[in-house]
Amino acid sequence: MKKIIVILCVLVVAALLIPIPSQINDGGSVRYKAILYEVYDVHKLQKADDTNKIEYVEGIIIKLCGIEIFNNTEPVCDHEHNKGDEAGDELDPHFTGKVLETNEKGVLVEVTDVGNGSFAIGEKVQVNTDISSCPEYTVGDHLRIAFDGKVALSYPPQVTSVISIRKTDSQGNNIE
Repeated sequence: MKKIIVILCVLVVAALLIPIPSQINDGGSVRYKAILYEVYDVHKLQKADDTNKIEYVEGIIIKLCGIEIFNNTEPVCDHEHNKGDEAGDELDPHFTGKVLETNEKGVLVEVTDVGNGSFAIGEKVQVNTDISSCPEYTVGDHLRIAFDGKVALSYPPQVTSVISIRKTDSQGNNIE
């Protein structure tokens, strides 16, 4: 009889304390939920107030019986989203790449400068060049590509929402 009670107590404690992880569709946050508590590992992009600023928020939130007892989430960085404003795209995600080939989808580039984008040097990226202000380019040219931050998870990765493309020299300096 004591053995059954011990087993039941262990099962109840396990049900109350063992969390189940789940992804939240906000850019990378994960929620660990048990009956007694929830822990959020926050990694998300959110619009700040009623402004045109987008901020990246990181941190941890802990709730015990539904009551928030700890929250250290804070914006890590924010920037003004200047879609279509070529002069302001320093703040948009961008990278510089060398043109490897052209195709019907746009251009395949090899990243030579990571900028503030999310690609590694040497990584190959497919870029949509169907925008109104795309300069003339050939294989071997260097292009600075500003985009909205979204990347299609394919091989090679694809940047489809391009904000601006500028021709640069091999060091990444603009060619006017």
